[in-house]
Amino acid sequence: MFKWVWKATVNNNELWFSVIKSVHGDLAGLDGSKFKGKRFWVKIVDTFQKAKASGLVPANILRKKVGNGRSIRFWKDNCLGGGSLKDKFPRLYHLEVNPDCLVSDRVVNGTWCWNWRRSDLGSRVTGLIVQMEASIDLPLISYKEDQWEWIIADDSLFSVGVTRKFLDNILLPSLGQSTKWVNTLPRKVNIFIWRLAKNRLPTRLNL
Repeated sequence: MFKWVWKATVNNNELWFSVIKSVHGDLAGLDGSKFKGKRFWVKIVDTFQKAKASGLVPANILRKKVGNGRSIRFWKDNCLGGGSLKDKFPRLYHLEVNPDCLVSDRVVNGTWCWNWRRSDLGSRVTGLIVQMEASIDLPLISYKEDQWEWIIADDSLFSVGVTRKFLDNILLPSLGQSTKWVNTLPRKVNIFIWRLAKNRLPTRLNL
């Protein structure tokens, strides 16, 4: 399911995803918006969102790496931290003149460039701005295109194997200490002692 979310996000102009967007809207639920139904795409997106909400995978596991900042929405896209900034700083979001502004609109010549609805912000709002600026690194705008990355992979590209290993490390129980066999003892004695240590002998109580 994660693979389909990755493919839809990175290759969102392919024919198969154009069909999905014609049914579920331009963003097809990938922005976290909820939509009802029992179609297969609804289940895929719902599983992905629930995995993030439950902490099974990082909230920003799929995020855009800032290049020129011309395709990333500053407030709504998950690229500058764990989740969208409009959810983390809703008061500042409502003061924004252009809620759909891009990263390139808010970072100009290596400095923050804000555009608020009023000039007199007050100490509380000013404090929130300082807090937001401190919580995110100032993006370095370049001439490269913005790119999607899968943050749990070393090469930032989605891989079924890497994702499966990541989930297994979280979901599967730890084996604890490794078993050391004594070569001087018969195999059946080693197995007996191992089962005794694990309390797995077929005694009446265990059975």
